[in-house]
Parts: sequence; C-alpha cells; structure tokens
Amino acid sequence: MYIGSFCGCRLRINFFFFLFLFIYAILGMLPEVVFLFIIVFLHELAHSLVARSYGISV
Repeated sequence: MYIGSFCGCRLRINFFFFLFLFIYAILGMLPEVVFLFIIVFLHELAHSLVARSYGISV
C-alpha cells in the first residue's frame, strides 16, 4: 500500500504490517513494536538517502 514519498523515496507498507501491529497490540507490546519500527524505518531511510547521494536510483 502506497502511503507517500519522502525525499524522493516512495514509501509503501504491506498489509501484513497492520496484522502484525494488531497482534502485538493484543499482547500489550504495541509501544515497543512501534518504537522498533520507527528506528528501523529511519535506518533504512538513511540507506536510501546515501544511495541517492551516490546517484543510485531507489
């Protein structure tokens, strides 16, 4: 599912991600999982930005 773009990079989320969030919300671990997702997302976004700075299309 396309959710937008940031710095020229397309952002997409798989529908299973919402199922993943729902399951962890039931288990009471939603804040930890969301925090982990944000950290991994920023890490991967940094990879994309560095690749773009080297002229690699992402």
